[in-house]
Amino acid sequence: MGYGYFPKHPNLKIKALKQEAGEIEAAPGHPPLECSEYPIGSTLEFVPYHACAATHNHSRVLVIGKGESVEESWSICKGW
Repeated sequence: MGYGYFPKHPNLKIKALKQEAGEIEAAPGHPPLECSEYPIGSTLEFVPYHACAATHNHSRVLVIGKGESVEESWSICKGW
């Protein structure tokens, strides 16, 4: 199942996550990852399958509506 997907790069998948960093590799059925295509500092859009990893490092979540404008802002609960 994995951690999520890269909408603009279906040839990539996350191999492992460690706090703020992750390891990316070629998705099944794709050729080996060519690192020169993704130099250090590259930004890749990633859609996580679970919200915990996506929100833990932030204080708020912005809820985007169909018109792509911010409709709400939710505070993140840090602890119980």
